[in-house]
Amino acid sequence: MMVAAEVDEEILYREALARNFLARDRGIEARLIQKMLFLETGARIEDSEKLLERAIALGLHREDIVVRRILVQKMRLHESRLEPGERPSRADVEEAFAQDSDRFREASRRSGTHVFLSSDRRGAETSGDARLLREHLLDSAIPPSEAVLLGDPFPLGHELAHRSEQELENSFGRHFGREVFESPFKTWSGPIASAYGQHLIWVSTVQPERPKSIEEVEDRIRGELERDRREEKLRAFLRAARDRYEIAIETAEEKG
Repeated sequence: MMVAAEVDEEILYREALARNFLARDRGIEARLIQKMLFLETGARIEDSEKLLERAIALGLHREDIVVRRILVQKMRLHESRLEPGERPSRADVEEAFAQDSDRFREASRRSGTHVFLSSDRRGAETSGDARLLREHLLDSAIPPSEAVLLGDPFPLGHELAHRSEQELENSFGRHFGREVFESPFKTWSGPIASAYGQHLIWVSTVQPERPKSIEEVEDRIRGELERDRREEKLRAFLRAARDRYEIAIETAEEKG
């Protein structure tokens, strides 16, 4: 796989040179001119055209990995570009949506409030404090907006708005989202441990998972189809280009 990728890169590099991409990129020209200004005593920026010619004649572009990468990338973009007639149509989007509609679903979400107890502030007492505070909240009629004042400040706020299970895991740590999603509706639950401390959870709204409409995902599907077509177009170009090159792989023994 690595050898194939290196062969493809070499082909793209040589094709870019053959199409004179080297002389059509201002960034590459500036880089080669700067190299010549460094190498040649008395060279002047006013002679940039001649400096560029000498840089190419000396093959400085062949030794420069940055120039090589730019040319390879320009060639990738050139050979993977889609003409207007090759872009996905609405019918293509509808077909892709119908074939894989289960992939396009809006995750179940929860909204609510969390009362935070900081392990940095409370140390070994954090879990015990959280259990005692939960009992107090269950026995009282303190609204969630006021309950947060009985805990510690949380830098990201105390409201959990339309969070999916995965989003909660990303923000608070492993298992946190699952436990929030298992929490009962409109009552205090927990404490639930996070990377920061302990949390008491009040789930105020539950949004069940639902299928998305094609209008909601059309841009995403179109982008995926375009990406796939660009990649296939580039692969087709490279398959055809390989037939025009003689590829010889040098072994370690031969290099030595």
